[in-house]
Amino acid sequence: MDSNDLVYLLKNNPYKTKNIYEGKIITSTSALHINFLKNSGYKYKIHDTKRKYLKKIDVLRVDGSLVATVLNPNYPTNALIGRELTNDKIKTERHLRRFNIGTPNSRLYNDNDIDIAYEESFAETKKNIVIKPLASSLGRGVRVNVSQKRFKHNWSLAVNDIKEKDKRIVVQNYLEGFEARATVINGQLLSIIVRIPPYVIGDGQNTISELIDLKNKDRMKCSYLSGMLIKKSERIEEFLLSHGLDSNYIPDQNEPVLLNSVSNVAQGGELMDITNIVTDEIKEKALNALAAIPGVLTGGLDIMMKSFDDSDPKIIEINTYPVFSIPTYPTYGQGKNTAKEYFQSLIAIDQLVHNPDYKYNIKNEEDYIRAYVSFMERKNKLLKSYKHNLEDIIFK
Repeated sequence: MDSNDLVYLLKNNPYKTKNIYEGKIITSTSALHINFLKNSGYKYKIHDTKRKYLKKIDVLRVDGSLVATVLNPNYPTNALIGRELTNDKIKTERHLRRFNIGTPNSRLYNDNDIDIAYEESFAETKKNIVIKPLASSLGRGVRVNVSQKRFKHNWSLAVNDIKEKDKRIVVQNYLEGFEARATVINGQLLSIIVRIPPYVIGDGQNTISELIDLKNKDRMKCSYLSGMLIKKSERIEEFLLSHGLDSNYIPDQNEPVLLNSVSNVAQGGELMDITNIVTDEIKEKALNALAAIPGVLTGGLDIMMKSFDDSDPKIIEINTYPVFSIPTYPTYGQGKNTAKEYFQSLIAIDQLVHNPDYKYNIKNEEDYIRAYVSFMERKNKLLKSYKHNLEDIIFK
């Protein structure tokens, strides 16, 4: 994402005010699960695991028999084969392209392959690229829109940010546009949320550094954003430097200044719900991408688009255990009760498949069933369109 994308989003933001979530709120996906079930009237059991923070949730039928078990990072409606595929970014890209779904073009390197990566990245083009650790989360170590001149410096910074045992680095072509997270729950597209990187708006008086302080004070008013302030980091200084700025620059009145091109609310970004703004073409691309993954009904898809009516959005990544707080607490727009949607659809599907003697009365049960059946038809149609052996798709 660059400054032009920020201007586009601010100009086309249909919401006049920011959401302020007051008091103590629940943010972890597992806690959102449990909180919903406690107030739902559905039967369930919670079991401790060897990890104190990790809970196993058994969802039960009216008669007490087991519907399914939810245990982070696995949803029972997602098969192992699909989870393993999406855990490998390179395989996922190759797989999606077989179904004419656009993705970045990625190469994988060991952390000490800096010279090889440099040569291969700029052998045929001098365009900017993306550097990111293979196993990172929350945008840690990700460097976006990196020029040839700054490649080796940013590579070293990315490697130093890796906390995981897996030290491998992915290098991708830089895709223009902004990133959104599409959340699909058991075949239903629940939301599409733009993740706006951290930015400030000039007032003609304060420096960028001072504007960050003022914005952090504003974020402290929101329970969801208060723990995710904009940190004055080397990453921001590097990004500003690459655009001919520094933290002492004084932006003009109403001048937007992007501080980082990595789209992550945890690093000081914001969330905008665009579910009802984007075209059906973008929604179809998200549904087709997840449907192409064998055995997967629920996921979070990172989509790069140039506008709300982009005819060729790209799928960057697929997560089979998506962060539920993103669609629950958007900065702009109406939040979704994602845990409710998951468990009610899970139970509705179970009641369709197993037809138990005693059933829960689920509001909009037919909508959940309709979404599930439609998604399964979409999945079968896509997989049948590939004329080769399914094992060839996954393992080669």
